[in-house]
Amino acid sequence: MLSHCLEFSVALGTIGNTAPFGRRTRAASKGRLMDDEDVTTLDDTDFFAERQRVRELIEHLPPVAVSAAITRRMQQLNDELDKRARQAWSAWR
Repeated sequence: MLSHCLEFSVALGTIGNTAPFGRRTRAASKGRLMDDEDVTTLDDTDFFAERQRVRELIEHLPPVAVSAAITRRMQQLNDELDKRARQAWSAWR
């Protein structure tokens, strides 16, 4: 079961990593999951691709297969999204 979940998560690693017009983002071209990368260093395109990848992983895995690491990664991405949104809104004031 666990190996099947790992294969599934690796397969999902490329979902959401295609930019408009079929270009591959830096995240997809690395050919690996980005779980070890600091989300604060990602540009917007790679950040949203990674957020989509993790969100889809959580949505498609059975609840018992969602690890604490995946949940922690999603929380990091949500925190970074909030920070970027605050900065964007502050710039418009």
